[in-house]
Amino acid sequence: MSALGQRLAEFLGTLLLVISVECSTAAFGSPLFGGLAVAGMLFVAMQSWGRVSGGNFNPALTLALGCVQSMGGQGMDWAQVRSYVQLQLAAGIVGAFLTSQVFGIVMPIGDLLEHGLWALGVCEFLGTFMLCFVALNVCVGNRAEEYSALAVGLSLLAGFYSVGHVSGGIFNPAVALGMDLSSWRANYVGLSAYYMLFQFPAALCAALLFAKVRPELFTDAPREGPSLFSQLLGEFVGSFLVVLTAVGASQAGAAVAPLSVAAAVASLAFALQKVSGGHFNPAVSCALYLAGHSRQLLSYAVAQLGGAWLGALTATAIFHRPRSFGPRWPFGLQEAVVAEAIVGFLICFVVLAVKSRAEASQFSGLAYGFCMLAGFGICR
Repeated sequence: MSALGQRLAEFLGTLLLVISVECSTAAFGSPLFGGLAVAGMLFVAMQSWGRVSGGNFNPALTLALGCVQSMGGQGMDWAQVRSYVQLQLAAGIVGAFLTSQVFGIVMPIGDLLEHGLWALGVCEFLGTFMLCFVALNVCVGNRAEEYSALAVGLSLLAGFYSVGHVSGGIFNPAVALGMDLSSWRANYVGLSAYYMLFQFPAALCAALLFAKVRPELFTDAPREGPSLFSQLLGEFVGSFLVVLTAVGASQAGAAVAPLSVAAAVASLAFALQKVSGGHFNPAVSCALYLAGHSRQLLSYAVAQLGGAWLGALTATAIFHRPRSFGPRWPFGLQEAVVAEAIVGFLICFVVLAVKSRAEASQFSGLAYGFCMLAGFGICR
């Protein structure tokens, strides 16, 4: 594919993403409820143009790919990074013009300041980190995988519904710039620079952690498989992000919590299934260990519980509104235990079923995520 074709695809994909964010935000009254539309647009754009330009559509992800190549991985050279970032930011500016001047949309980005700048920045950091981390794991070295676009779209969906009520769930400097310029009538121009102060460092952290989780992609030396350190690190990070998503989504409202958690589990399972198996749950690790599909149990459980503990602490620091834990009225402890046992059995059974196949399905992560969605229907 020619360089012109790559740049045109990247510009158009980013432009459509920016327009989708701004229009869906205005239509639903909040960036939170535009999450499904925006994640769908990202999936469609990556599926359509991913094999042409790489399907970045995000300056933060482009920066992460530049860092990956600098560390010896299969990323992007800095000349291409500079070109892509310029095009993506230009698409954000054009998108802002179209939505504000043609459609008359003024973004309510200033309304997000009620949560405080610190919470806004941390949420953008975490959401951008998750998106870039998932994208690097499913795209770098795995260009032929059919689930790449789906995994990245689901990671964006999880972020939108978990922290969108705090930061807007942007996770993209080009989108931040577009929303910033679209809100000029409300005198909020300049806030995108603050967003970028958290989004770009998040991309760097994602690239560094990716190098630790997938070291085999940064060397030509043959490896038998992922090291125990990489597996435990993957389980720790995955559990951290799943718990953080669950707590954040519960703060946003019961309606979006099931979809958010399911999207987080599915996207992270896609990202880490070739590293640790993508368990993120001591019960799942125990079932796989007893069935002979995993050699690790105690170490996995420690990593998962450690990640969950850190995720809970982080969520508490951000939201300051702890939710009660336990049975919900009018149900008692007995009903809650039975419901949890049913859902736990469902999750473990499905994971064992997809792991027991002679040829693992590429969409096993989606099956795991849908188990979480079904579980919410039973337990809530």
